[in-house]
Amino acid sequence: MQKNHEHSIRRNDLDWLRVTAILVVFLYHSVHFFDTGDWSVKNPTTYTWIEPTLMNFMAVWIMPLIFLISGASVFCAACKTKATRFIRDKVMRLFVPLIVGVFSFSAMQVYLERISHGQFQGSFIEFIPHYFEGVYLPGSTGNFAFHGMHLWYLLFLFIFTLAFMPIFWWFKGVTGSRFLRRIGDFLAIPGFLVLFLVPTVIIQNVIANEGSIVVGGWRMAQYAWFFFAGYLLASHQHLRLQIITTRWIWACLSFVVIIGSVFLNKGPANHPDILVWLELFTILGFAMKRLDFSNPFLEYSREAVMPFYILHQNVLFLIGFFIVKWDIPDPAKFLIIIICTLVVIMVMYEYIVRRYNTIRVLFGMKLIRKSASNGLRKIHGTDTSSNI
Repeated sequence: MQKNHEHSIRRNDLDWLRVTAILVVFLYHSVHFFDTGDWSVKNPTTYTWIEPTLMNFMAVWIMPLIFLISGASVFCAACKTKATRFIRDKVMRLFVPLIVGVFSFSAMQVYLERISHGQFQGSFIEFIPHYFEGVYLPGSTGNFAFHGMHLWYLLFLFIFTLAFMPIFWWFKGVTGSRFLRRIGDFLAIPGFLVLFLVPTVIIQNVIANEGSIVVGGWRMAQYAWFFFAGYLLASHQHLRLQIITTRWIWACLSFVVIIGSVFLNKGPANHPDILVWLELFTILGFAMKRLDFSNPFLEYSREAVMPFYILHQNVLFLIGFFIVKWDIPDPAKFLIIIICTLVVIMVMYEYIVRRYNTIRVLFGMKLIRKSASNGLRKIHGTDTSSNI
């Protein structure tokens, strides 16, 4: 194995970022009930200040960070897995939960949206035949959510993984490994990390056009770059050291740009394609420096993160659909929605999803077997890594 593949050990910092990022996504979706943006279920009263402050701030970096983490995770997995097993693993852990979500959870979400917007009357059972009428897209009247609603991330990640797989496996060979190492050496030159901005800026301002589809604040081609960039960053130790060394520089630049956005409303602050990498390098730098440790919370959360992501928006919609109608202060609604959703998700995960192999497969988790001496243990080893 070549030098640039020597560092494929468990990355606690990436696990901490993965768990934190999914919790931020949960918070982001929880706030959506109360902002002025389009959402399947809305509170009767919305607040104009939420979107330009909290929502826009989180939207700049949260999904790019998740795709970057996914790319880094693919590097770690590809280093120790054969191609056929790797493909089988991605089918079971990405495509299967996506298909399950398309034909179950997504139907419930679309139903709640149609009920909430006065576009359908009747029970969920009565809605099921209508779920297959037209394709669901924002602003359309179709119902079939082929992308799985919030599970579009799994669809994108599955596509990216298969599309980049020939390149990733070439990188594992002698010639490819040498080429990948040279790329890392070049990008690790002080100041050259700024080159990671170039593809994002080009896609945003040159390649993309008015009709390009934006999901989660970014275009699909930009997500592909974040994913590939995560692989590059994980492949080279000197890149990681450079990010750690310059973390305060990226933090200061991020602060200046954000402040400029608030007070000047012009300049680089209005270009998320630039700001995103300032924030990503800041987050990565401090995570690599401070989060290289594990504890019982992280050990438990590593495996729970995928089921939590799959369940969170479905439970949010169902609970929020009823809570927003209550005649109580909106801050109380927000807290009740968050607390109840967290409790329901973790109870479902602990007592239903986690303990039964049939359910685990549907949620993209590895199989387990019970052992008198070891308790719950993976059939394929003890790895609890997540695809997210």
